[in-house]
Amino acid sequence: MTTPTQLEQPAKANPVQTIRHMLEKSKAQIVASLPVHLNVDRLMRLAMTAIQRNSRLLECSPISLIGAIIRASQLGLEINSDTNQAHLVPFRNAKKNRTEVQLMIGYKGLERLAIRTEQVKRIMARAVYNGDDFDYHYGLDPVLEHKPANKTKTTELTHAYAIAYMTDGTKEFLVMTKEEIDTKARARSKSRDDGPWVTDYEDMCLKTVIRRLCKRLPNSSDKTEPLHAAIALEERAMIGVSQDLAMDADPSETPTELDAPGNPIPEPT
Repeated sequence: MTTPTQLEQPAKANPVQTIRHMLEKSKAQIVASLPVHLNVDRLMRLAMTAIQRNSRLLECSPISLIGAIIRASQLGLEINSDTNQAHLVPFRNAKKNRTEVQLMIGYKGLERLAIRTEQVKRIMARAVYNGDDFDYHYGLDPVLEHKPANKTKTTELTHAYAIAYMTDGTKEFLVMTKEEIDTKARARSKSRDDGPWVTDYEDMCLKTVIRRLCKRLPNSSDKTEPLHAAIALEERAMIGVSQDLAMDADPSETPTELDAPGNPIPEPT
């Protein structure tokens, strides 16, 4: 039997429904930042899927969430763990004493952005394991040769490399040893002892070498700017510095938790 006290208590909003409502209210901002090849409804569905897969995103500052989605749309990347273009990740901002959303760029996202510069046709990255036939050298006549051996689960990764096939027919490659990756990338990462550095070590090695190869591409036009912006975002996230994505969202158009169903946003007069 329902008591009068129970009737007087407002129903608690479902956090997922609250976020969905906030995204709908921010749709105009997101549409304004989308390139032609992305569909806003698909982007928002992918964002909601990411939120439902990681409940910690519900604890984040709403305006940083909207800002992260807007930034992903500006870069023309899908928030989708399956395609590894971009990911929404919770980040504790100790300076502001709040949890924010950060946009992590996957190695497939970096590859897409590199191709859109029109300098690169494709990027290939590979991991080298102990026992592989592997040799390389730089110079006027650079050489890279890799013949993988049959590896077991206990075989140790020794190198990772990335090759950029340029539109002018040339090739650029970069090789990093495991030691270089561990000291120059993993050791600087705030999440070096958990997350993908533990669960998906090979992918993180490939991402590291692709990012460093992409940094060598000239930042000389509007077409290259998104790639270098993504690299800068990734490096801030890696060392545990806020990306300040809330600045991408217009506060006057971004709803808050108080605008959840049951607390409707007043219509403008």
